[in-house]
Amino acid sequence: MNFKQNDKPVKKIISDRAEVYKVGLNKDEKNDVRVIAYDYTVENSTVLDVGCACGDFGKLLSSKRCNVYGMEYDAGSIAIASSLGEYNSIYQINLNDFNEEEYEGYFSYFDSIVALDILEHLLDPEQVLVFLTKLLKVDGSLIISLPNVAFCDIKLGILNDEFTYTDTGILDKTHIKFYTYKSIVEMMTRLGLEIEECKSKVAYFSQSNIKAPALIKRYIKQDPLSFVYQYVLKVRVSNKNKIELEKTNKEKIDLKWNDISFELSKIKKNHLIKYFLPSGSLQFKIAKKIKTILKR
Repeated sequence: MNFKQNDKPVKKIISDRAEVYKVGLNKDEKNDVRVIAYDYTVENSTVLDVGCACGDFGKLLSSKRCNVYGMEYDAGSIAIASSLGEYNSIYQINLNDFNEEEYEGYFSYFDSIVALDILEHLLDPEQVLVFLTKLLKVDGSLIISLPNVAFCDIKLGILNDEFTYTDTGILDKTHIKFYTYKSIVEMMTRLGLEIEECKSKVAYFSQSNIKAPALIKRYIKQDPLSFVYQYVLKVRVSNKNKIELEKTNKEKIDLKWNDISFELSKIKKNHLIKYFLPSGSLQFKIAKKIKTILKR
């Protein structure tokens, strides 16, 4: 299949991952990276969606009447995103090998640049961040998500010599970079980027059967950052000196219990419900009927 964006041929890339990152989005689901990023964007603004995949985020932005552009590597994903009609243009780009001069027409052009689930896939994410800042207006913001390799499941897994790659998630088999809040602070500070806001996608233990001493599990549970699955950052170019900038970035990203407790409580509650009322069980069917009756 051959198709074009802005009269520029799109190279066909053989891939079976065109729809791997296709997701359904609900603006009311606040424990979602894309919804958090959506809340960071401004109505009627000009937005670049880097790694736009199948265009789910661009579709979400339509309710804010944003002027949306996209960048994507996979030709199959571009075809799907283009069919939505939400993007002005989608540029096929390999962020591991590109010429930034081709995009000089977009220097200082965007109010927001959104790069969700992107940097961890790149050979040199810092080079890409520097490039993206050139595309921002003076008061523009980068909206970035980064996975937390210090998530509780991974901490327990490493203690049992387990580090198994998967199709998606923190240990996505295409990830080549891994981050903790400290390494994120170090990277942002070195690049002169200031974290204005930080929220997270929260999750709980998914592998409760992993063996570990109770004392170790208790230690992991005492750290709120153990339940941060992904960080979602809104950052801008800063004029602060390195000492001030590092302090600011640490304060913004070092999330506390009150930052994650609401979503974590909901997740724990759902875990308990699934434990005591397994899907398909008699108890589950009875509870579902009662819930339906109460809603009448």
